[in-house]
Amino acid sequence: MSARGEWGLKGVWEESSVNQPPTVNAGDNVTLTNGSSFSPNASASGYDSLLWTCTSGQNPTFSDNAVLTPSITVNETGVHTFRLTATNSDGQSYDEFTATVSELTNQPPVANAGPDQSVAAGVLVQVSASASIDGDGTIVGYKWRETTNSGITLSSTTAENISFTSPVSDTAQTVTLELIVTDDDGVDSAPVYVDFNVAAEVVAPTLETLSIEIKGSGTGSHEVTVFLASDISTPIYSGLATFVNDRMVVESSDFSSGQQVVGLWLGNNYPATGGAFYGVVS
Repeated sequence: MSARGEWGLKGVWEESSVNQPPTVNAGDNVTLTNGSSFSPNASASGYDSLLWTCTSGQNPTFSDNAVLTPSITVNETGVHTFRLTATNSDGQSYDEFTATVSELTNQPPVANAGPDQSVAAGVLVQVSASASIDGDGTIVGYKWRETTNSGITLSSTTAENISFTSPVSDTAQTVTLELIVTDDDGVDSAPVYVDFNVAAEVVAPTLETLSIEIKGSGTGSHEVTVFLASDISTPIYSGLATFVNDRMVVESSDFSSGQQVVGLWLGNNYPATGGAFYGVVS
């Protein structure tokens, strides 16, 4: 375009203003996943109006195609060409950029069964999978199982939060649970494992009330010392016994039915009272 100038009264050349079409920069090329939204980093000057179009045949959604930086949502895969046209009274200018759109690849969820725990025997243990995550969806399923052979019963094998009663044993043991979670696309996580270190518990022996038919005498409750008839070197029981009708009744776990025993009982004023006995445990 030619410029026109005039000589002023003082002989100075004055260049008259020349109108120009607007300048425009549509922004940088981008890479997107299908269904995502973005705003181009466009710039323009000297315009009266703007217009965004997609010239590659797709049908993206513009929040407003007449503003400089609209929100654009892509809903098809492929290479999109976006054009920004700026217009003023002296003409139009445009610039383009491309958006490469691909399908989102589903990522598997990540299971989390919580930290390892140390627990007492015979207590209720709570376990939660609430820390599990799915970065591109939601978790819809849970699968729990025990991988050790402790004999526990899980409150559920498919709930997010479960519980069990820790086993009771006179030795320490470890209970291990496995967790797998499933996302809303049906994809399973890798399995994770959580250990529960269960303390030992000394189990008191079960006391039995045993009746021993004796050959001897005595009434009432007395301290007795009892030996196996086959070995009188070491007593198998020392404690309280009750004598009733030629039978001695003892509450102890030291006897077995059918044992032949001998013993002594001591009265309150032994040796004035007391005696010996023998019999069979029944």
